[in-house]
Amino acid sequence: MIPVRCDSPKCEGCRRRGVERRSAALALARPDRYLVLTGVPDTYVKFSAMRKRLDEILQRAGYDFGEWAITIEINPRGTGNHANVLRHSGDPLSHRRLSEAASRAGFAPHVYDEPVRSPEAVSRYMLKDAVDSERASVFRAANGRPMTHQSGGYFRDAQGAVIRHARQAESLASPRRDWSISKTPASWEQDPAPDPEDPDALVPIPPDVWAAFERVGSPWLDG
Repeated sequence: MIPVRCDSPKCEGCRRRGVERRSAALALARPDRYLVLTGVPDTYVKFSAMRKRLDEILQRAGYDFGEWAITIEINPRGTGNHANVLRHSGDPLSHRRLSEAASRAGFAPHVYDEPVRSPEAVSRYMLKDAVDSERASVFRAANGRPMTHQSGGYFRDAQGAVIRHARQAESLASPRRDWSISKTPASWEQDPAPDPEDPDALVPIPPDVWAAFERVGSPWLDG
């Protein structure tokens, strides 16, 4: 008997395989910044116009946001939504500049931005809801059929050459077979300080930031 993949997002086996391949492709691009935008709409269609507005605002100010990949995450407690963003090849942006531009684009002014210490870990984290059987339908509703949304030049091979198609990037990447990622960002803080040389090290996120994401009634998280 020859096993056949259905590639349906409702099939747990195919969904897990697809998430592994996509997270590996995201990591292969070696993103250097991880950004969280808050005050995000509940679907990518609504979010897209605001993201384009953010690009325009930064460009007029003389800044290049660079190449990016995005997933929208619905906060489990119903306190709003936020977007996980990986970026590379862009200009350095101060927190103040990014916050002001995000606010003008329609997002909440509270943003989070930090260097990526482990592309593999943060790429898996961005897709944690897609592989979770209880959250997968919520993830699909927010992001649509594409598992991720990205700019045309985001995907790259190991030498840095641009890959235009996600499937090609997935084929070039080497997906891990074991899926291990904390489902709650706060649990990352319980681990030892990450070793920058360890590809499986988890990216540390300050507890106060994630506590704010979960705070019921927080005005900047109301989507």
